[in-house]
Amino acid sequence: MEAAALVIELQREKGIIMKNKKFIICLSIVLVYCVLCAGCGSKSKNTIVGTWESEDGKRTMRFYEDGTCLDLPFTGISGEVTSYKLQEDGMLILKYEWDGQFTLQPTESEEDALNYQDVYYLSGKKLVLDRKLYRKQSS
Repeated sequence: MEAAALVIELQREKGIIMKNKKFIICLSIVLVYCVLCAGCGSKSKNTIVGTWESEDGKRTMRFYEDGTCLDLPFTGISGEVTSYKLQEDGMLILKYEWDGQFTLQPTESEEDALNYQDVYYLSGKKLVLDRKLYRKQSS
C-alpha cells in the first residue's frame, strides 16, 4: 500500500513539475514577444508633430498630434489648410478648411523637395515643404 501511495505521490509531483515547466516556457515566449514588439513601436524618430520655423524666420507653422495644423504655406479657393494626415506610406494629406485636399509625396532628397512643390522632405529636425526649408523648434 505504501508503494502505491509513493507512486501516486511521485506522479502527482511529476505533473506539477511538468505544469510549471509549461508555464515557464509560455511565460518566456510571451516575454520574448513583448521585447520584440517594443522595438517595433516606431519606424523612425521623424515626426511632423511640432512647431516649425522657416530658415528666413518669416513663417512658423504647427502640426498637432490630433491631426490639426496652423499656418501652413498652402492656401486656395477652399481656404487654409486646417488638418493633415501622415499615412504609413509617407503620403502627407493636407485638408483645406472648407473642402478639398492636397497630397504630397515623400522624397528622400532635400534638393528635390526644394525644387518641386508636390513633394516634401522630413528628416529629424528638418522639413522642406512648399519648396522652403523649416527647422523644428519644439514637439
